[in-house]
Amino acid sequence: MKKLLTEMTIDEYNADIIANAAYFTACRKTGVGRYDKREAPTQDAIRTIAAEMGRGTIIYAIGPTGRQAFVDTIR
Repeated sequence: MKKLLTEMTIDEYNADIIANAAYFTACRKTGVGRYDKREAPTQDAIRTIAAEMGRGTIIYAIGPTGRQAFVDTIR
């Protein structure tokens, strides 16, 4: 049974979103107000895509309800 947000830390909350993610998104700024955004169904697939996008790409997990959690930054 899931805990209410008030009963878990933010790290537990983010871990829950990542574990139950509907999909993952990689986002990289390409200019003023412009971003390159790509999606993949698994964390391994999005890490491969993000590595191809280059440094500064941020990976997010998107949960089934639309909530998002930061996963990693490609350095």
